[in-house]
Amino acid sequence: MAQPEPVPAPEPAPQVALAPEPPRVDDIVLPPPLPKPVEAKPPEQKPAPVPERVERKPVEKKETQEKAEKKPAPPKPAAAQASRPSRVASAPNPGEDSVGAREGQASWNAEVVAHIRRYVAYPSDGNGASGTAIVNVVIDRNGRLVSRRLAGSSGSPALDRAALSIIERAAPFPRFPPVMKQAQETRSVPLHMRPR
Repeated sequence: MAQPEPVPAPEPAPQVALAPEPPRVDDIVLPPPLPKPVEAKPPEQKPAPVPERVERKPVEKKETQEKAEKKPAPPKPAAAQASRPSRVASAPNPGEDSVGAREGQASWNAEVVAHIRRYVAYPSDGNGASGTAIVNVVIDRNGRLVSRRLAGSSGSPALDRAALSIIERAAPFPRFPPVMKQAQETRSVPLHMRPR
């Protein structure tokens, strides 16, 4: 028997790349449209609300008078009031060379002289002599006498002793006004004494 002839294998078909079919309109999916930019609107200007008028009840005068009567003002010492003139306390410029400071110093000096004059008395052992004794005094800001010494004699030992005694009796002196910033003040005080 004859052998059958082998059947040749079919040649593979050449592969041809086909161009893709163009998409159909129905198959096209578009991305969603982008949102339109929102225009920023300026904030609305609202008129300011008018506050409602609240009526307040008047406070009874009796209650306030009773409260005032229950709290009496503390008594103020007369010496402290006399030593602080209101014109000096309200000086606008408290510097040492300011007008307010000079006025305060002059006012305090006048107060000290007036205060000392209240204590001047002719000594019983003056023997009719007259004269002026000058006493240097040092006064601290609270009006305390720090020291005193005879700076100029009157010519009579009795009048000189009386002058030192007058200064001791006059202490304490008026306090410094707020414009006087120093801790102590030194003054020469002339004391004129003559028999009456």
